[in-house]
Amino acid sequence: MYRTAALARLQLSRATAGNNGNSLIRLHTAIIGSRYCTAVNDNHSFPQSIFNQHQTPRANLEFPNQSESTSSSNWSTSSTAEDGRRRQERQTPRIEYQEQQARVLEASLHHVLRLGWSEEAMIAGARDVGVSPSIVGSFPRKEAALVEFFMDECLQKLVDRIDSGAELQNLVPSERISKLLKIRLEMQSPYISKWPQVLSIQAYPSNAPTSFKQRAMLVDEILHSIGDEGSDIDWYVKRTVLGGIYSTTEIYMLTDSSPDFRDTWAFLDDRVKDAFDLKKTIQEAMYMAEAVGAGMGNSFQGFVKRVFQRPIVCDNGSGLMKAGFAGEDVPCVVFPNIIGRPRNKHAMVSMGQKDMYFGDEAEARRGVLSISHPIHHGIVRCWEGIESVWEHTFEQKLRVSMEDHPVLLTEAPLNPKINREKMVEIMFEGFNIPATYVAIQAVLSLYASGRTTGIVVDSGEGVTHVVPIYEGYALPHAIHRLDLAGKDITDHLTKILAEDGYIFTSTAEKEIARDIKERISYVAMNFEEELETSRKSSALDKQYELPDGQVVTIGAAQFKCPEVLFDPSRVGMESGGVHEIVARAIRRCDVDIRREMFGNVVLSGGTTVIPGLAERLAKEVSSLAPPAVRVRVVAPPERRHSVWIGGSILASLSTFQQMWISKEEYMESGSSIVHMKCF
Repeated sequence: MYRTAALARLQLSRATAGNNGNSLIRLHTAIIGSRYCTAVNDNHSFPQSIFNQHQTPRANLEFPNQSESTSSSNWSTSSTAEDGRRRQERQTPRIEYQEQQARVLEASLHHVLRLGWSEEAMIAGARDVGVSPSIVGSFPRKEAALVEFFMDECLQKLVDRIDSGAELQNLVPSERISKLLKIRLEMQSPYISKWPQVLSIQAYPSNAPTSFKQRAMLVDEILHSIGDEGSDIDWYVKRTVLGGIYSTTEIYMLTDSSPDFRDTWAFLDDRVKDAFDLKKTIQEAMYMAEAVGAGMGNSFQGFVKRVFQRPIVCDNGSGLMKAGFAGEDVPCVVFPNIIGRPRNKHAMVSMGQKDMYFGDEAEARRGVLSISHPIHHGIVRCWEGIESVWEHTFEQKLRVSMEDHPVLLTEAPLNPKINREKMVEIMFEGFNIPATYVAIQAVLSLYASGRTTGIVVDSGEGVTHVVPIYEGYALPHAIHRLDLAGKDITDHLTKILAEDGYIFTSTAEKEIARDIKERISYVAMNFEEELETSRKSSALDKQYELPDGQVVTIGAAQFKCPEVLFDPSRVGMESGGVHEIVARAIRRCDVDIRREMFGNVVLSGGTTVIPGLAERLAKEVSSLAPPAVRVRVVAPPERRHSVWIGGSILASLSTFQQMWISKEEYMESGSSIVHMKCF
């Protein structure tokens, strides 16, 4: 953690903004001197023994009507008169936040719902505050740093509210504890869909000590707020019980579907009430000890595993790898599906660099790495590479033990049989998973749109597929494939811009071309008319600012580049356009379902997000359809991730559980079992 610079920012912000100024980094000095410090050694070991740090607890805030019945035992004790010294102690910095890192972490929190507690969220946060994404490399434990920053922020906010005192007046100790625990848990409610990932990150061996200390700090602050000053065995019992209450309520909250978490707060109140019964305290301590006290090691990992043995959905794309837990709305891990190996391996390894990089890390080091793509045009070409990508996804991104999670994998239509078998073999033999399933990407996209019958146009980075599906089953004889997609559009744009005098040759420059495509390209409803308008006027021109500040003018290139989808001959391909392929695929379906196919053309994949594509496709397909048939093109707003979303839905269904290929079935029948159970 990097708190000193953040405190400097806080003081500077308040000095410049005045009493009403809002600090960018809110790190209350109260946290710094709490009984437990979040800082850990580089090897994450505990400093001496944290339970021997018997500094005098900070003074209790005084509230009226603090008495409670004798059943409260010794939970509430008298306050002391050492406010001055303790408040001074709480001003002593124990951890240093480097200023830029703190800014990046705070900005990253805005991307957690979309990208999860991930390196991708941190990279997005860095860009938000104008910092190079390479700064993410300065966090040794990446996602753990983001989680720890959030936990410290929450503790700081809780201390602020304790110090204000307004909400706790006239409350007896048990009510105060319930109130403060509720306040703290409500802070993480906006991230509830991503909270299982937090628990997985915290349970990782290198992160568990810090996680334990942060929870201990929280418990300590709450007990101090009711005047607890114990230093005997009762001190440990009460903190163990309260930590257990917090942990179990946190788990309960994840499964609560009641309005505003009403059931969770009722559960919390009951647990606190039970804890204030002295006869139940010891029983509660024994029951909760594993949830909190074992938080430093494998026992807590086992606890989390038992609660969160949810299936993992892994969408293997040519351009992006998307992964996350079944039941969530969006994948929590998204990164470029690339591998980077040092061109001069001996030199880089001797400098302390890794011998293999993945995703954004590989992108950032393209200049010194040899980049490879395990998947080309939707088909796995390098099994060693894709196995390494999966290992990176499971162990470094999701932070899970694969022995406890079934895995749903996606595949391109018409995937070779030997490839399907190899996927299953790697999952069982390489990762020792309990169960797996291989699903066709287009079918999952259709599920995500709420349909079981329709024709899916799935266009991503490397390939475009047109897949008719009837009642949940793809029709193999009618599937069409076009080896033209997002990468080809980017390459075509690069060529057009070169003709206009803008040369993009290096890898970094090609990334600029891709960004131009994603930001300003569109599909013209009538290409020839749009081209004529562009020649006669500059009304269609758009400005794009390069990283060096230079502004370039993009004219007809913005609609010329995606036109290749409708006219592949522009890039030298002898193939019909995507609209012709759709009509051809529907004509190969049974005559009785053609009308339904024309009425349910569903778009999927990142390339289909290009503005104007849906409208143009509807127009072109209508011109090829029978006169009395209505053509409807469905463009779901989440179509960039619709394959993964469909997998998340499918793997969450109770009726799907019998569809998994179990480890026992694999051992009995071999990898060929995939052809019998996945179709």
